[in-house]
Amino acid sequence: MSDLTDFPDLVLSESQGPSEPSASSPGLWSYRRPAVLPPSSVLGSSTSSEVSPPPFPRCRFGLATTKNGDVYFCGGLKHGRPGLLYKYSAKDNTATVLQCSGDDPGPRYAYAVTMVGSSAIALHGGFPCKNGDAVDPSLFLFNLVSRKWLKIPVAGSAPGSRQGHSMVVVGTTIFMFGGQSLQGPERLNELWAFDLKTIRTRPRWELVTPSSTEKPPPRDEFVFVSHQNQLILFGGNGNMRLSDTWAFNTNTRKWSQLQCMGDIPSPRNRTAGAMLDDVMYAIGGCSDSEDALKDVFALKIRERRWFRVEGTGKVEPRRGHAAACIGTKIFIFGGESSYLGGNKAMVAVLDAKYINNRELHTPERLMELAAEFDMRVLSEANWGNSRRLADLEGVKGKLEKRLAELDRRKGELEKRLVEFERGRGEMMRENSELKTRLGEFERVRREMIRGSSVLEKRLVELEGGEGKLEKRLAELERGKETMRENSELKAGLAELDGGEGRLEKRLAELERSKGETMRENLGLKARLAELEGGKRELEKGLAELQRGKEEMMREFKTRLAELEEDSRQAKRRELIALILKSTSKANSLANLQGKDAQILADFLTEVLENQELLQSDTERQRILYLLRKILRSAQVFPKRSQLYGVKCNLADPISDIGGYGSIYKGSLEGQTVCVKAVRIGAGSDSAARQVMRAQTGELALLAHVSHSNVIPLYGAYLSDEPNPRICIVSPWMKNGDLANYLKKFPDTPRIPLMSDVAAGLRFLHDMGIVHGDLKARNVLVSGSRRAMLADFAVSTVFNTGLGTTTIGDITGTTYWMAPERLLAEEVPPPTPASDMWGFGCTCFEAMTGQTPFAGYYKSLRQLIQAFVRGHATPLRPEQNSAPIVVDGASGPLVALAERCWNYEPSERPTAADALQSLTELDAEDNRPSMDEELAMFEAVKGKRPEVKIDYRHLLPVVRRHDTNLLRTSQSLANIAQPAPVKAVAIKPTAAKPPKASFTDAVKSLRIMMAQLTYGGISLATSTVPVADNISIVSKCFSKGTGTTVSAHIPRSRSYLKILDVLFPISVNETTKALADSGLPINLAAKPCVMQNSNALDTATIWFDVWDSQSGAAVKNLQCQFIAI
Repeated sequence: MSDLTDFPDLVLSESQGPSEPSASSPGLWSYRRPAVLPPSSVLGSSTSSEVSPPPFPRCRFGLATTKNGDVYFCGGLKHGRPGLLYKYSAKDNTATVLQCSGDDPGPRYAYAVTMVGSSAIALHGGFPCKNGDAVDPSLFLFNLVSRKWLKIPVAGSAPGSRQGHSMVVVGTTIFMFGGQSLQGPERLNELWAFDLKTIRTRPRWELVTPSSTEKPPPRDEFVFVSHQNQLILFGGNGNMRLSDTWAFNTNTRKWSQLQCMGDIPSPRNRTAGAMLDDVMYAIGGCSDSEDALKDVFALKIRERRWFRVEGTGKVEPRRGHAAACIGTKIFIFGGESSYLGGNKAMVAVLDAKYINNRELHTPERLMELAAEFDMRVLSEANWGNSRRLADLEGVKGKLEKRLAELDRRKGELEKRLVEFERGRGEMMRENSELKTRLGEFERVRREMIRGSSVLEKRLVELEGGEGKLEKRLAELERGKETMRENSELKAGLAELDGGEGRLEKRLAELERSKGETMRENLGLKARLAELEGGKRELEKGLAELQRGKEEMMREFKTRLAELEEDSRQAKRRELIALILKSTSKANSLANLQGKDAQILADFLTEVLENQELLQSDTERQRILYLLRKILRSAQVFPKRSQLYGVKCNLADPISDIGGYGSIYKGSLEGQTVCVKAVRIGAGSDSAARQVMRAQTGELALLAHVSHSNVIPLYGAYLSDEPNPRICIVSPWMKNGDLANYLKKFPDTPRIPLMSDVAAGLRFLHDMGIVHGDLKARNVLVSGSRRAMLADFAVSTVFNTGLGTTTIGDITGTTYWMAPERLLAEEVPPPTPASDMWGFGCTCFEAMTGQTPFAGYYKSLRQLIQAFVRGHATPLRPEQNSAPIVVDGASGPLVALAERCWNYEPSERPTAADALQSLTELDAEDNRPSMDEELAMFEAVKGKRPEVKIDYRHLLPVVRRHDTNLLRTSQSLANIAQPAPVKAVAIKPTAAKPPKASFTDAVKSLRIMMAQLTYGGISLATSTVPVADNISIVSKCFSKGTGTTVSAHIPRSRSYLKILDVLFPISVNETTKALADSGLPINLAAKPCVMQNSNALDTATIWFDVWDSQSGAAVKNLQCQFIAI
């Protein structure tokens, strides 16, 4: 632990002397080839004369940079010696290997590394460079002064093995985020913190718990930098490549996603990032198509605005590289060598002084930054020189002290030498005395040898006598043993004689015991057999009981499920009956909000998907109408129609659909799908979601349109982008649209395909849906060669939120538009009759392969003039011209198309008429069945999320509205009704305009209101023509005082549909007027219902007068308007 105690002083102070700043190189980009020096040895070891291995190429590595411009890096891929630690000096443009000691972390790549202070490097994680090796997941610190690696032992939990993560330092804390676990494929979004002040006591990691619920999605290989007290995160790779930007406040511990503006970078990972002042640079990276990028983006953090750095296309694409900011320059190291060409061993330098963008860095600020860097370098150089001088002074003192010590030791050695000489004389005298004594010892030794030989001879003699004595002693011992055994045998024989009788007696007892035991065993066996039989009976009975129990449970569950289903069906029928009870009732439900509206929308969606719950198409239309009103009013969306799990790369469009969005190819539930991403404008995510809910009312209806010749709509979802888009999902039609299909297969019979188009169009018109943009490009051909209508009613979604529809908005469909629409001052809404004009144009495309009118009229003005002159059609585009020649086999289609081009809309055939005409031709149709395709469509739709309806909540809500309606009816029944009023239509005062001009020939709508009188209050009407808005004006008269009541119906709605009208009444004025009349009533701003009657030219407005005390309706008044 002694090494740990040295690190706090290193990481919390600036201890490394700086180098001189690099010389500026002219231009935005420049290259440097580092000069490679011999390895730098550790103090005390030998110095090598060999040059260090080249530092590049390498990729997927990290680096740490000191404030004085020294860059340290190791590991990575594509390098022959990944275990070496390099130092690059920006001052000298040199690279050298640092010889290290201590706990070497070993070669690795995709690790996290950061500079701590100026004298320590922190390294963690990564993946082994060699297969089969392991990576130690500990935190390593490298001491730049002692050149020593140290593995930090930590207490408690730790981040563990991971790769592709990043670390930065804020103050004295290391922050680590994200990465991919080495134990599995999952990516991480954890934020860990390591407080360097705990090194001396108890080093530990802390898993940071954000104070906000919002946090970045899991990812790896991203940009991660620090700015003041913030951590800035950009891009990376999650389930897909990302382009979002996040900030983490280290003080409040709160994540927030930055809603950035400007040129936002495309999704990418393996991007190099660097901080220059308050600007984060993101350089290159890997795109969704796995290509390396060469663009450079800069994020002005304070303004949350991205900029594209111009002029960066001169450098090579890079990915897996690293970058460091030194002064006003950004140094870019390494990257995948296959993209770098001849610059594999070069360092690219981006000089910010040549970026011509004052919004990023003003020249004055860049000069300040350069001056600050130069001053810091010079001050640190002076500080280093002063320290080296102090070190030399200290060395001088140590040397002088060492010299005095050597002089003292020299005197001591001389004194000891004199004493050694005296001792040497004494030792010589002692040696002579020892030699004399040695001679005497030799004489004594020879005498002892002679005495020893005499003793050995006597010993041999004694040993021979000893053997005889031992032999005799052994014989005596054997005789003694024999006598003892004889006595023991006699005693044993006597005992055996007595024991034999006892054994016989014991044997008899055992025989008796054996018989008794056998009898008992027989009894036990009989009892055991009885018990076994009883056990089998019990098991049999238990099994029967269990089967009975299971059968009863099945019957109970079945019955319970039947009762629950009966209850649900009863509640469904009751709800449907209450909803269909009256139009007023349905419109009151349309005002629901919040949870009530969401549950009712989900219920109506379920009703529309169940064919057995509705008795007629009329009921289905009314349910569709109510659903649309709820969706638009409450801005909710049926959960059943919301899609999840759609896989689609929104950065790779298949084609563009103009200003509205693009078409993409995706997948859902294993099936290829078409995704139309609709642009809804920039804005916040919450605003975009609100726009989506407001616009998807039509989409929710179309999700329930089911016909074999109408492309099914699977649903929609909101894209996960900074500026979200509505993504509409439908099946992918591999045969493309009708126009391209017929060009590819020109011999295809036309009659069956146009019959499909007519059948789909008839179904839509029966459902009250107008296509509005019918042309061959909007007719798709399925795998079974069936024509299917597409893009119907999508224009309603597109135009919502984009402003008022004008001719300029729809120039793309001009050649297919009916004359009555083009000749109006503003484009009126499409009608079934205008759809039939488009059907005729589609027939023309199928017959000729040409766009109607395109070869004759190049501008909208020319086409309108042709329509005004009269009777221009796709077949005869010019007045009195011969018809365009078509194939003789297409004669029936020509006749049908010309009927569709009648300038009087009411004279055109309906879709049902067209289908009947084509069916009567009995054309040959050898196309395969489309049952398999339809089954596939339904299978995908059937896998949408199931929604459980809360009937306990919904039924009381609907019943409450029904009760309010019943009270109103009872109140009306108790009031004396006035005499029936005769309705008189007001005839137009002017003659009907000539039919030549469609602008003047628009039908004039006259309004008639029944003259109703109650308590002295009368309502009169005035007549107004159809214009931009219909204005219904009436007055309440009472003793000469009155107030005006008016309603405005936007002309962009169809008059044949049910409309909502709100009377903007001044309640205060009305209340005062009625109070002067002495009547106990109050005319308030209540919603009114406008409903079409059976006749197509009549509609009715309902509104109520309300009792100010009881709240009940006092009178139900009606207003009718009639088309004359």
